[in-house]
Amino acid sequence: MNDLESKIIEIPLTIQEEDVWRVMGAKDRITKELKDEAAFAIKEISRLSDSKAIVKRFKISSVTPKGIKFETGEELVNKFASHLFKGAEEAFFIISTIGSEVDKRISELMIKGENILAIILDSAGTAAAFNSFTYILDKLLEETTSRDLKMGTCLRPGQSYWDITGQTLIFNMLEAKKIDVELLSSSFMKPQKSQSGIVPIGSNLLIQEDPSESYCKYCKASRCPMRIEPYQALKA
Repeated sequence: MNDLESKIIEIPLTIQEEDVWRVMGAKDRITKELKDEAAFAIKEISRLSDSKAIVKRFKISSVTPKGIKFETGEELVNKFASHLFKGAEEAFFIISTIGSEVDKRISELMIKGENILAIILDSAGTAAAFNSFTYILDKLLEETTSRDLKMGTCLRPGQSYWDITGQTLIFNMLEAKKIDVELLSSSFMKPQKSQSGIVPIGSNLLIQEDPSESYCKYCKASRCPMRIEPYQALKA
């Protein structure tokens, strides 16, 4: 991906039982009585998922204390983002999904009254979506490193530092329909098991993070069952 054209990437599915329990907030207290249900969910995810992403690099024209302006004319007005983008020259825009079939299967199970299976399948789908997004970040880090550039922290709409309406900017920049993802009026994505984000890159990027790390350190939701490390406020 050495040009600025968008690229669709097929993602190999990776999901372990511990990933499902982590999403359910039970990483350290696995419920043996539900192991069969977890195994069923993982098999269903493997059968139904169609994991892929659309990615494109955009050049940055300026970074100010108030936000980031891209050469396309689009602008991200966000002080936190501006802080993380100091020294950035480009940014990756990303949308990934595991497809719509998992959502349909969850609905089918709910209609049949198989609520426990539906809940566990939903958690497995969330885990698969997170893992797919992490796979893309790892690939982008490899590309960025090969260009002798630095890669920063991924910003994702819906976190405490960026309202969910930030999805609009990402969808304005990417042709999400190419991977069958759409933005709803609520600013949520369809299929539900989809992820999006923006990652700064540059030779003089000031703030760098391992993109495979969790986003917990930037989120204030202290009771989130997905939390795996404490919140760490960044000072501007």
